[in-house]
Amino acid sequence: MRRKLKASVKMTNSGLLSLCMIIFLMFCSKPGFSQSTKATGSFWAEGGVIITVILILIPILAGIWLMMVKVNNIFRQYQDKQRLQEAAELARWIDQADSQDLQDLLSKRKRRSIIL
Repeated sequence: MRRKLKASVKMTNSGLLSLCMIIFLMFCSKPGFSQSTKATGSFWAEGGVIITVILILIPILAGIWLMMVKVNNIFRQYQDKQRLQEAAELARWIDQADSQDLQDLLSKRKRRSIIL
């Protein structure tokens, strides 16, 4: 009884192995037929060239985007620094100015806003 069981297991294993070998050999011949023999006319229309160009452009475009973000942040920091310097100059001027001068400027500004 055990010999029959072992024999059937061996047949199953060998059958599975032969099936795998047949499938493997069938798919090994496919790469030879995957390329087209017709001339497409244009070098740029071929699939390999298109995907290569796309794969090269992805990091280039990502780098350009990253550079734009960094330049924008630097520009914003420069503007903030300029505003802080102007605010410091204005605060210094207000501290050094007479109260009469400030009252005159305030009244002129009020008159301008009423006219407009």
